[in-house]
Amino acid sequence: MNISKNIVTWNPFAKGPAARLSNENLTTYFSTSRSNVVSTIGRSGAGKYYAELTIKTSSNDYFVLGICELSGFASNNWLENSRNAKVVIGHKTENYFWDKENGLYNSNFGTGNFTTGDVIGLKIDLDNRVFKLNKNGYQVGSDVLISDTNKYWAIAAGYHSTGKTGTITANFGAAPFSYELPERYYSFDGSQTPFRCLIQQEHVVKVYKDIWKTIGTFPITLDMINKSQDILAFSRKVSERIKKMNLSTENTTFKHVVNLKHYFDIHSIKIK
Repeated sequence: MNISKNIVTWNPFAKGPAARLSNENLTTYFSTSRSNVVSTIGRSGAGKYYAELTIKTSSNDYFVLGICELSGFASNNWLENSRNAKVVIGHKTENYFWDKENGLYNSNFGTGNFTTGDVIGLKIDLDNRVFKLNKNGYQVGSDVLISDTNKYWAIAAGYHSTGKTGTITANFGAAPFSYELPERYYSFDGSQTPFRCLIQQEHVVKVYKDIWKTIGTFPITLDMINKSQDILAFSRKVSERIKKMNLSTENTTFKHVVNLKHYFDIHSIKIK
């Protein structure tokens, strides 16, 4: 599957008048309700996408956030009035969830309070047609059905308390996430991929994603393959040198290797 890579921010041309952007349009200061922000793109068709929203300041913890159809975003209204909105209020006394696409409403969704320092993970799984919310690394609430994956699903946020304030910063993938990218998910902007490289060096099995990490010893198990996620079998006689990684592999035999062009600039490959 070809995943497009984009520079994604909050859209400065499609926001409420009381939402003030900074930090290269990734941080939003809300000074009242009914003044919302939305991502510059939406995702449709297939794929799994992840983003994080970090709450920086909050006067009374009345954030509302989730996803909606990009073309139906309500910038200057209650966020839940966006077309096909799937949004939640994370407040200690109000934990409402609206699923406008499927005509559902839940008055106690189970996310608990969204307050300063919380990291809210948004998981848009178009392959399995579900939307999920994480709070500080753990799923909260139940899976929410996405009925139509042909719509362009965008990430949106707002504040639900008139005259109160809050600040939220989005990470669509341009920076390392606070929590590990979920298995088989791409970052929302497409820049971070779920793929890992699995190698066998002597009797040690290693996986690469940002760093090399030993995950076991030979023989390679199904669990190891699942951790690597993208295995291509090569001949035992393939020997590589990856200079950019500063990893000397000359005269070393690997049994399994991923398509390395996903991950590194390869300066030379030696086949013996």
